[in-house]
Amino acid sequence: MSYEDVEAGLQVEIRATATLTDEQVSLHDWLILGYGHAQVAILEYLGFTAERDSSDLDTLFRWVVRINLLVKYTDDASGNNLLRDIRDEIVVRILQNPKLNSTAFDSLPIAGNVSEEEEIVIGGVRFLHEWIDVAIEERVNA
Repeated sequence: MSYEDVEAGLQVEIRATATLTDEQVSLHDWLILGYGHAQVAILEYLGFTAERDSSDLDTLFRWVVRINLLVKYTDDASGNNLLRDIRDEIVVRILQNPKLNSTAFDSLPIAGNVSEEEEIVIGGVRFLHEWIDVAIEERVNA
């Protein structure tokens, strides 16, 4: 059992999309916004729940990861269309591969929305910001 395993599996799925490269996907590092990329995904740990799942002491962990999607603002239509395309591609990849090639036995995008701070400004560059929360379930026999 390891949060790092399931997070790494999610990261691989995001990097496999047509719209994001390895350099555009970050684990918890918001400094990536200063590297000049037109779009990025930043994974952020949001916590977990755990419960006994069976009489043989299996524990079901439910990890929650937020995928922050940010695109450089050029105009409303272009930015929002690009966010939509990235969001849709990530959601489809997770639905098609819910085990994430990791120790997870299931994952599911459970929520998504425009960020409370719809725009983020870094070094004078404006980014539009949305997020997707993904629940990743992992069964552990301890």
